[in-house]
Amino acid sequence: MAGMDTPLLELRDIECRYDDGPVVHGLSLHLRAGTIACLLGPSGCGKTTVLRAIAGFEPIQAGEIRLRGKQVSAPGMTVAPERRRIGMVFQEYALFPHMTVRQNIAFGLRGVTRDARRARVDELLALTDLMPCAERWPHELSGGQQQRVALARALAPRPELVLLDEPFSNLDVGLRERLTVEVREILQSQDATAVVVTHDQHEAFAIGDQVGVMHDGRIVQWDTPYNLYHEPVDRFVADFIGQGRFLPGRLLDPERLATEAGEIRGNRAFVWPAGTEVDVLLRPDDIIPDPDGPLGACITHKAFKGAEILYTLRLDAGPSLLSLFPSHLNHEVGERVQVRIDAEHLVAFPRTEA
Repeated sequence: MAGMDTPLLELRDIECRYDDGPVVHGLSLHLRAGTIACLLGPSGCGKTTVLRAIAGFEPIQAGEIRLRGKQVSAPGMTVAPERRRIGMVFQEYALFPHMTVRQNIAFGLRGVTRDARRARVDELLALTDLMPCAERWPHELSGGQQQRVALARALAPRPELVLLDEPFSNLDVGLRERLTVEVREILQSQDATAVVVTHDQHEAFAIGDQVGVMHDGRIVQWDTPYNLYHEPVDRFVADFIGQGRFLPGRLLDPERLATEAGEIRGNRAFVWPAGTEVDVLLRPDDIIPDPDGPLGACITHKAFKGAEILYTLRLDAGPSLLSLFPSHLNHEVGERVQVRIDAEHLVAFPRTEA
């Protein structure tokens, strides 16, 4: 019997290959019960292949996959998807068009009494705010309602693990943001363990307790959203997560960097020798509006974000940086402003990594 500390899901150095070579290689992760994790990365990085391998739809050519300590995938051995106690929400939702909402949700509830089935479906209809739609057909629903039906159907049998493949990609931006929060709340209310695949970092940050950034078939960094943003392990993660600009610089001592925007001091001690040429990552929230700030700049572009405005600034010293201003500080393109750098989490990489 698996021990209490056994991860619910464990991937050990798995490899998935297609005819033209490996798509996923040397990939490992483990997930505790009750955790919502995201696989985040650009198109073609292998994230959906990993999800399909976890589900049992894709064989692996090396390594192993374990659920509750039991091996379900290894080279030459794959436990069938229906025997894995996994719920799956597909990108296209895959609802049964000839079944009502209630019938779709009830589909996976086998081996239970009629009363137990109805009680579970009613519970999920209430949880997903679908009770008024219970007798409707899928084509009568909005995209957001269809997405919630698919999630309720996946959760109905109380699976040990729920897998969601780009679940919000077919929705408009406003609905996507709202449903991301709703889906997280629904999963948490069911004490569900989940893996979500997405290419959208905002979705990943909103829904995931842990996020694995993937690149070329590997997980480059497995971390909290906060650490991915503030403590990227390499140039790829720093580029992929958040917005920012790299500024050429030179290490003066372990805690100070010289740049075109002046000397910058951060919250860490760098290990490279003094004089090392580096690229310094400056995020929009590192560049603070300040009428008495030491850096003058000209606004070259602005993007209204509601509570904030994202300005592109050309510093008098030369470089171009991004900065977030409160939206009541409404400046026009061509205006001059004063700013200061407050890089609490200073991120830099040796120039040779660029």
